[in-house]
Amino acid sequence: MTRGMATIVLALALSTGMARAADPAVALSIRNDGPAALRCMILFGHWITQDVGPIPPGASAKVSMWRGQPPGALYIPRFDGRKMMIENLVCGSDAAWAETYDQIPLLPLRDSAAAGFRTACRPAGRIACSAPVVTNP
Repeated sequence: MTRGMATIVLALALSTGMARAADPAVALSIRNDGPAALRCMILFGHWITQDVGPIPPGASAKVSMWRGQPPGALYIPRFDGRKMMIENLVCGSDAAWAETYDQIPLLPLRDSAAAGFRTACRPAGRIACSAPVVTNP
């Protein structure tokens, strides 16, 4: 690696660390209470997505994010440190995702200062996820 490339890599690493250090972290645990694998997707602006899962039956996945400004904003830092603002988080059956997905309500995360939350998802025609509740630290 050249000296210039090393400087760029270091700058990117520092900018991502600064974005995380300045804003409070929040984690959401998503538990699959259904009989089949669950797939969740984080939806960002401009049709950018990030998969979470598949989550086997009885298992959980953790989504780590940060709170930013304005109040209620949730984001995940990009590789270059820029904030990718979360618009929505949806889950569906891994086998029939498009037909079964529905939203995880993010309002509890947006309105609270708590650092940890949990939700459980199960099939109910579409996948139904409970409103996230605060977990003990």
